[in-house]
Amino acid sequence: MSKRDDIIQGRLVYTEKLGWVDTGHAKGNDARMLMAAINSGDDTKESYFTIKYTQYMGLGLKYGTSRITRWKVRRGLSLNDKKRVALTIMMYTTHLFEAHQDSFPFNWYTDSGYSGEDLVSNLLGFYQAILLCLRFLILYPP
Repeated sequence: MSKRDDIIQGRLVYTEKLGWVDTGHAKGNDARMLMAAINSGDDTKESYFTIKYTQYMGLGLKYGTSRITRWKVRRGLSLNDKKRVALTIMMYTTHLFEAHQDSFPFNWYTDSGYSGEDLVSNLLGFYQAILLCLRFLILYPP
């Protein structure tokens, strides 16, 4: 769970319609990279291509933990189907990762697994990145 300092620093904001939003999760950078990987799969000659999607937490890239999923995606999907596939991949991996954070030994020193704001913020980031929505604070002011 986030700390009071996250609110003071602006990393965690409260919105009337969405509740608490973690601005780091809501950036949507991972969704953009996932969608780019799915779009680039059309360049393959095979009928399917493999997507590797990772969710990570830690100190830099050297010390941390992650959940990695691999998916076979059919080439030639419509844009709407690609968006659906991206959302499915992201949400499936999010649930794996949040459950991982909520397990031993992580749950001994952090209660980050399934923080109330994480799933909402991840979805918000996805919709901002993939559907090119306006910034969330414009739509849902604190």
